[in-house]
Amino acid sequence: MSLQSLAQTMSSTGSAGYGASANPGATPPPAWVGAVGQGGSTFASTLGPLMSANSARYNRAMAGNEQTLSVNQANAQENQVRRMGREALGRQSAAFAASGVGYQGSSGAALKQSAINEELDALNTRYKGAVTGYGYGAERELYGRQAGMYNLTAAAQLLKGAGSNYSFAPQTAQSQDAGF
Repeated sequence: MSLQSLAQTMSSTGSAGYGASANPGATPPPAWVGAVGQGGSTFASTLGPLMSANSARYNRAMAGNEQTLSVNQANAQENQVRRMGREALGRQSAAFAASGVGYQGSSGAALKQSAINEELDALNTRYKGAVTGYGYGAERELYGRQAGMYNLTAAAQLLKGAGSNYSFAPQTAQSQDAGF
């Protein structure tokens, strides 16, 4: 018997078919039976936040993977920029040497400026990867906080459902007759 059909049976017959009207000699059910019968929807309403929490945890893991991947890609791209910069400096030096102007004066200043620009390009590439990685890290933390909130929501749903079906007040003959 599914939880949903059990809940329908309990709500249509009163307290799971027990009590004065259904079976006068029957032992009354434990307190949790009424909570399950009337709180079947509580259990179902708890599934949504739990599924959302699982999704948020998965998204958190994926954002962490993206963070690592973006930093690794930036490091690889930085190495490629540096390699290409060294090649460009080599071609520039070879051109100066082939023309016979040497490495003094304006040709030396041009080589120095090219080396500075190559270093700035490499550092900008690294910085871009670090900023992208930071964004994924912030997203990862957000997903982690969402998962926690969804778990709290699910726990609140369970407590709300259980608390609405169970009373801590002592049972008296008058409260039992009134259905409390």
